[in-house]
Amino acid sequence: MSLTVESDAVDYVRCNPSVFFPEGVVSVHRLIARMTEEIIALGGRDVSIVCRNDWWVVSSECDWFLPETSVEVQVRRLIPLPEAGLYATRVEVLIVAFAAAFSTRGADGTWIALTGATPPPDVECLNLPPSRRTVAFRL
Repeated sequence: MSLTVESDAVDYVRCNPSVFFPEGVVSVHRLIARMTEEIIALGGRDVSIVCRNDWWVVSSECDWFLPETSVEVQVRRLIPLPEAGLYATRVEVLIVAFAAAFSTRGADGTWIALTGATPPPDVECLNLPPSRRTVAFRL
């Protein structure tokens, strides 16, 4: 058996949804559950989840993104998450693969569109608890 390194993880995820989702069915509920698990596994204790106009917004006092890798690069890679289990991977690449739009902002409050558009104003100005990381996406 040989090991193959996928140069384009987003395409791999899109072509193999059954590897990441039961019966290969992508669901917002599974994405939110995996993201919540990821945040908690990486030390987060406060996680806020809000849905507004088909946009799902997740924020935490914990910045769960990797500080040594740019946001744009890390969301396009399959990155192991051993804190959540033997074969666990970070969820952001799954969101990039299947979302119509996915954005994030760090503690500075500046939104970065990772795929599609940034959230509309009514989502951007939600009254969320103070956070070090927020993501917003819609399928």
